[in-house]
Amino acid sequence: MKERVHVNDLTTLFICPSTEWRTLERKAIADCLYLRDSGGNPILFCVKGSYVDREADKKDLPRIYYTGQKLDRLFDLRYIRDMSKILKENRFDIVHCYNLDFIWGLCFVLLSNPKVPLLLTFNHFLNYTQKSLWQRWLFRRVDLIITFSQTTKEIAQETLPVSLRKVKIAGGGIDILPRPERVEKLVKRLGTIVCGAEDYERVKVVIYALHALIPSTVDLGIRVEFSLFMEDEQEEIKKALEELIVTLEMNEVVSFKPLLSEYSPFKEVDVFVSTSFEEPFNDYEIMALLSHVPVIFPRTASRQSILLKYKWVGESYYFEDARELKSKLLKLLINEQVYLNELQESHEQIKDLHGIEAYAQRVSGFYERLYAKRLRYLRHKANLN
Repeated sequence: MKERVHVNDLTTLFICPSTEWRTLERKAIADCLYLRDSGGNPILFCVKGSYVDREADKKDLPRIYYTGQKLDRLFDLRYIRDMSKILKENRFDIVHCYNLDFIWGLCFVLLSNPKVPLLLTFNHFLNYTQKSLWQRWLFRRVDLIITFSQTTKEIAQETLPVSLRKVKIAGGGIDILPRPERVEKLVKRLGTIVCGAEDYERVKVVIYALHALIPSTVDLGIRVEFSLFMEDEQEEIKKALEELIVTLEMNEVVSFKPLLSEYSPFKEVDVFVSTSFEEPFNDYEIMALLSHVPVIFPRTASRQSILLKYKWVGESYYFEDARELKSKLLKLLINEQVYLNELQESHEQIKDLHGIEAYAQRVSGFYERLYAKRLRYLRHKANLN
């Protein structure tokens, strides 16, 4: 008789020693919260003082810190030592990693520990395959790769040394919060979220596009406001953007707003402009769609697949092309009701794939099955001996 394993009985080590604040980092925090709320025991490994650490502190999540200052993504002996020391305690039932750069040292450490399942959440653009002899040797220790969409699943299958059956789609795991009722008005609120200093050039393109858009909206009798949502700590990039806004004389159009929560921008804006070109999947974009907010997507294969399936939920633009972005914004503002109708019709389909309930059910199933499988393997091996 098989012993039933429940996710709330598991102690899980979440590995996210990143200094960035992107979809993978936000997902690590969200998964920790879900497991804790389900009765499980999550522990987060991160860099002290990082975005991840600060968010985990707000949520009162237990943490173990990397003993260095900044992790070397290619090879970090201190990281391997930290992992060896932590995993020797034998108190973790699952290890879940949130970045491909951090998986290799983890695989090396866990080769000598067959009891613990290892999962990787994957959300990367890779320019070359990761299939050298040593990568194949290490990657055989990975039990499962979790992806957010069909496109990211295909990227993983094409570039990583893993069998097709080990790559699964879990969806985005986006919670849905009620949005205030839309009221028809002449002021259209556009917005974007600034996640770090590397966003400066991309946000600058959006501001130039907005500057070119204003005369056209005046002719149509539409007033446009643009909000930049950002963390309080981002003073350097805020100062640089303020200088650009003053130079373009857009003080009355562009404003800075605090990012109070992941969902707060989508309660305010009528159109969300995404600048996340470096990720195949971006959680903010799906939050916007599920909040009935049309999205201007970066043009990538994964975003084009969304627009192919749900044609009028938004538009896409090419990086650094302010003229195209301006024309797409104008098209969306003129035909806003068409996009809102499509978002209403597509809501349940998007929710079924990317909603929090569906995601939680899938990931819980992965944890339980993999842990039970490893347990059966060890028992069978013990019986043979």
